[in-house]
Amino acid sequence: MKTKLRTRIFSGFIAMSIIGLVMGIIGFASINLITQMSDELGELHFDAESIVDILGGHNEWRHKLIESVLTGREFNGELNPTMCALGVWLDSGKLDSIDDPILRSLFDDLVAPHNALHGRAREILQMRSENEEDAIKIFIEDILPQTNGVTNGLMAVEGRYIELINFKTDEIKDNGRRLGILIIMFVFIPVVLGLLLAALITPSILRPITALSSYVKNAAAGDFSKRLPHKYEDEMGQLFEGCNALVNYSEESVKTLKTTVKKVRESSQDMLAISSKMASNSKGLNKQTSSASTSAEEFSAGMTQSSNSLSTASIHISAVASSIEEINSTIASLAAAAEQTSMRVDQSSSLVDSIKESI
Repeated sequence: MKTKLRTRIFSGFIAMSIIGLVMGIIGFASINLITQMSDELGELHFDAESIVDILGGHNEWRHKLIESVLTGREFNGELNPTMCALGVWLDSGKLDSIDDPILRSLFDDLVAPHNALHGRAREILQMRSENEEDAIKIFIEDILPQTNGVTNGLMAVEGRYIELINFKTDEIKDNGRRLGILIIMFVFIPVVLGLLLAALITPSILRPITALSSYVKNAAAGDFSKRLPHKYEDEMGQLFEGCNALVNYSEESVKTLKTTVKKVRESSQDMLAISSKMASNSKGLNKQTSSASTSAEEFSAGMTQSSNSLSTASIHISAVASSIEEINSTIASLAAAAEQTSMRVDQSSSLVDSIKESI
């Protein structure tokens, strides 16, 4: 069973959305990674600059100590190991945030000599006030090498920071290149997938639409002989069936209309013939009407005379009717008299019969 058109379009949209989401997540993670590495690089730069400042401060402290021990000038440096620049930095908790094992090892190796150096400096300054020559000798043979050791340790720390900075910089560059490749992929892959989806989905839309357009043009021109194929089982197939049904209906309507027009044309011809015949009959009828009009006038004159005669006869008939009524009255009187006579005869007859019976 073929996939519906809207399902194919929706699937393509979902696929593009998922790909875009995945690539967006990858890009977002890459940007966050580069941002984090940039922050780490910034912290390394800051710590490296701090170590440079600490190294400069240590060299200055060392120079003041040498000058004080050798010349007797008052020492104004810091003798408390926790109050110097390195001690303050170590007590700030920076050491706990260092993840590099080499760097932590260098700091661990540096803490004890640094604390011991400050203690030995305090001792040598006190010794100088008592025995200058022994103090100078101990300083040169013992303390000065310790200051050089602390200096070398700080320089090793600085060198390690430089290595870490270079490594982190190279790592950021590598990630930047990878991100550049991802950006190119972000542009290239959606374009390729879009073209691929267009190549897969567009023909399934354009082919039936092209066929439908040609079919509708032919139907509009009056060609109802063709029908769209029943080869699509999606919304386009439903559209094809609807168009075929519409064209079937249009074809039947046109046939019915042609038949009706033919019948109307034939009826018009018959009506025309009838009209011609009626026109001819009308002319004859006009002639007959004229003759009938003349006869009617003559008949009217005769009827007028007859009417006069009838009026005279009516007068005579009225007189006759009056006479008849008088005769009828006379006859009625005679009938009454006859009835009375008959009654009297009956009475006489009864009387005669009575006499006969008495005799």
